[in-house]
Formats: sequence, C-alpha cells, structure tokens
Amino acid sequence: MQNKYSRSEINSLDVTVITAGIVGGMMEIFWVSLYSSLSSVSATNVAREISVTLLPFTATSYYAPMLGILFHLILSLILAISFNAIILKSVARQFGNRSVIVCSFTTLAIVWVVNFFVVLPILNPSFISLMPLIVTLISKLLFGLAMGLVFIKSDSNKKSILSY
Repeated sequence: MQNKYSRSEINSLDVTVITAGIVGGMMEIFWVSLYSSLSSVSATNVAREISVTLLPFTATSYYAPMLGILFHLILSLILAISFNAIILKSVARQFGNRSVIVCSFTTLAIVWVVNFFVVLPILNPSFISLMPLIVTLISKLLFGLAMGLVFIKSDSNKKSILSY
C-alpha cells in the first residue's frame, strides 16, 4: 500500500498541530498572567499547582512552577493532537472549515468541565479555588479560539484540512 501523502504534507500537518497546541497553551499562560497582574492570584502559584496536581511531591520544590508550565504545554500538545485526530478531521470533512472554531470552543469547554468537576476535585481540590471558575473557563475558551485559528490559518496557506 502506497502512502498518499507526501513527506512535506505530513510535516506541514505535524507543524500545524504542534503550533496549535503551543499557541493554545501559551494563550492560557498569557490569560492567567494577565489575570494575576490584575488580582491577588499568583501566576507562579497556579503553575506550581499544575505541577502538584501531577506530581504531589513537588509542592515545596523551587522548580515546581517551571515544571508546571512544562506539564501545561505538554498537555496542550496532547490536546491539539487529540483534537486533530478525533474531532477536526471528521467535523471538517462533514461541515467544512467554518466549523473549526465552534468545535474547538466546544471541545475546550468539555475539557474544562471534566477538569474542574471530575479530575481536579480528585487530584488537587485546592487548584479549583485558585481562580474564579469563570476565569478558568475563559482561559479554556481562549485556548480553543487560538487552537482553532491556527488550524484555520494553516488551512488558508495550504490545501484544505479536509484532505488530511
């Protein structure tokens, strides 16, 4: 069986997915930094709590905030890869590129619900009270917007994502 994609098409898609994940994750970092500059919330503490959620023994370590940022960006990449593989291809094929933002918003809203009402209450309940829920929801929706825009922008620079 012959591969129907050229190496450059595969590499371009890989770069797009990686970019979408990093841009989405960075959008959340920007939002939390902005919010913390206008409130009493410490962005460093938010990053630390991300690390503590995954590795509780890092709670008092000096490297926990940087590890939290690294974990956040790795999870952002996993989210973009999953979104591309599971949702984007089938939705774009059926509804076209105009559906990408709606799907990315919806996906990230679902991720937020699962995180804040299922996962975090079990793994790290104190994380939930770091910021108001609306701030965390806006953070996830900004991730969805950024990720969706990267996919759409990338599509406008090459052949349709429908072909991937």
